[in-house]
Amino acid sequence: MDRSPSPEYHFQAKAIAAKLSAFAPSLRLGSSDSMSNILRITLQEIWRHTAWIHFHQSISHLPAHHDAVASSRTQLLDLLLEAERHLPRKLGQPFALCFFLAATVSISAGDRRRFRDFMADVGPHEAYRGNLAFIERLWWESDVAGNGMLDWREARESWGDHVAFM
Repeated sequence: MDRSPSPEYHFQAKAIAAKLSAFAPSLRLGSSDSMSNILRITLQEIWRHTAWIHFHQSISHLPAHHDAVASSRTQLLDLLLEAERHLPRKLGQPFALCFFLAATVSISAGDRRRFRDFMADVGPHEAYRGNLAFIERLWWESDVAGNGMLDWREARESWGDHVAFM
């Protein structure tokens, strides 16, 4: 049985990629607060790169070391650090999914350390601690396997684990 994606699948994938590529952050027109507009753009770009990572993982099935995935991961991390500098508190729960998806494609020790810190700051809720424990195991198992990052969805299913976002 042929398991290759259908022409419709490819058509839909191209349409999604085109939408992500065409996305342009919006400003709050009439605002005289430039920093608010910069932060607004930064937050929108965080979500756009999160969407790209999800697209690359779920639709394109690109490995974590692929240039497109690496680019989104790096930009997302830089944007998260920039946003955190300008917000009065840690980014926290609204960005838990962003942290998680980017962490699932983190290869370097430096990136992993930074995402570990972000994920640890999300909050004390057991679900978030469980997500971080899952990521730590994913990193360890991926390193032991030596074939790049494991697909987090396949790992979750085979390990019987769950992840949660609130």
